Amino acid sequence: MKAKFTIPVLVISVVAAIAFSVQWMQQQKQIHIVVIATGSSDGEYYAFAKALAIVVARHQPKIRITIRLRARTPVFQAGDETQQP
Repeated sequence: MKAKFTIPVLVISVVAAIAFSVQWMQQQKQIHIVVIATGSSDGEYYAFAKALAIVVARHQPKIRITIRLRARTPVFQAGDETQQP
């Protein structure tokens, strides 16, 4: 009776180990991309984002930070009906 279950359990265990190994290897190769939108290139947020991108690139090569410049846009705050979004 035990021999009847030993081979299927062994096969399922080997298949599961292979599947988890393949998934782990794919995660190790994955590169994460972060996009930071800032104001103008002479602003403080741009300088902060640039410094952050340099530090992260130096210490975490699997994380890439892209900085995007955005024009000034009006700010809408919830509950303030006088401003238009």
